[in-house]
Amino acid sequence: MVEGHIVGGYKILDTLGSGGMATVFRAEPVDGGQQVAVKTVRGVSERTSLGIRREIRALHAIRHPGIVAILDSGEHDGLPWYAMDLVPGDTLGRVLERHGGETRSDWWTRTLSTQAETAPTTVMPEETTGVPFEEVLRLSRALCD
Repeated sequence: MVEGHIVGGYKILDTLGSGGMATVFRAEPVDGGQQVAVKTVRGVSERTSLGIRREIRALHAIRHPGIVAILDSGEHDGLPWYAMDLVPGDTLGRVLERHGGETRSDWWTRTLSTQAETAPTTVMPEETTGVPFEEVLRLSRALCD
């Protein structure tokens, strides 16, 4: 994808980052409004398509102030994508580099576990999302690895 490309009603402005299976772009709705982040896989493969679809389902099920909200999702040129809140600041990778090089997976596990021990009802109220905390933790680790 390149600057100016339209994906599901969002105009791609620039690339924010890229990881193992996907790229995240800064985008804006073509009909105006706040900028968002649009994430899509970089290539067509069963593994990457299943991975991002699992991520989309998980994000649709989870509502928490510490987790970006998914705003929209779909498929473009055979590739699944989703739009989410655009959060200003450093990437998780840069934050971890400044704090001793901890892995993303370990950071998520530690952070979610600590929150669950101190305030389990504010982390992921199962009765609201229907997603057990252990599943959230498993998905978080899978998404980071």
